[in-house]
Amino acid sequence: MSTKQRNLDGKTAIVTGSSRGIGAGIAIELAERGVRVVVNHVSPRSAKSGEQVVEKITAAGRTALLVQADLASMDGIQKLVQETVNFSLDKKIDIVVHNAAFGDDCYLEDVTEEFYYKQTDTNLKGPIFLTQAILPHLTTSGGRIVLLSSISARMAFTSQTVYAATKAGCEALARCWSAALGKKYGATVNCVNPGPVGTEMYWESDPEFLKSMEPIIEATPAAPRVGEVSDIVPLVARVDTQALCYESEFSQSLGQEEIFSTRLTKSAQESVDPSSSGFASLAAQMRFCYYILPPPPGPRVENLA
Repeated sequence: MSTKQRNLDGKTAIVTGSSRGIGAGIAIELAERGVRVVVNHVSPRSAKSGEQVVEKITAAGRTALLVQADLASMDGIQKLVQETVNFSLDKKIDIVVHNAAFGDDCYLEDVTEEFYYKQTDTNLKGPIFLTQAILPHLTTSGGRIVLLSSISARMAFTSQTVYAATKAGCEALARCWSAALGKKYGATVNCVNPGPVGTEMYWESDPEFLKSMEPIIEATPAAPRVGEVSDIVPLVARVDTQALCYESEFSQSLGQEEIFSTRLTKSAQESVDPSSSGFASLAAQMRFCYYILPPPPGPRVENLA
């Protein structure tokens, strides 16, 4: 087992919406690295697929707990947090990955109040109040919070008025929380912005949206194809490890050429070659830079080891 894996042994993570797709991949990857993973699914309909994720994790000798909780509900959020605390070895929560999302397409002319709240409750209310609820239980040795955004936050897909707004909101949350939670809780907050990934939710999208993605996919330099879950998972796992213990508000677009990031304190700007990063599967010409924060005073680094 690698050092990276040992650093995560025994830690506890919540991965929301992890009964399938990207969330399932993230849950399995974190479990492989030694994390005790709470696999969250929203409704009874997704119970079977959630059970399959847990079975895959436990079959590999790792530990996982399946929790049904609707993140659009305050009761559901409290249930998820309490069951996670009970599941944790030290009653602390180390990692939260906000992956759950309601992503149905709808043109502006057809948006109803019900549709609006269904998306915003899951995609924005859920992350906000789940993060609020875990703060009293967040590890003091540097927690990790990751939000899943989407290229829809930055591109004009006409059928995604509400969805795009919620995903842009996730990026705004990362910026706000990286400042607020970094100073007060020693936590990092990062946002991963996937391009088109061939999950069930993607293939169930509006046909016009899928057609609009074709030229974007064809223009991707390294591999003109729809992304795979395995393209996204390593990056999310990376921001949950010690490697980014001083990096916060890291927003990366996968499948597009734009990657940007900012940091709480800008020092020692460093350009990174994505070809050596292990997660530049889709775009050979992806560019990004990040800021390395100087280690803070105190024992936090030792606690992370």
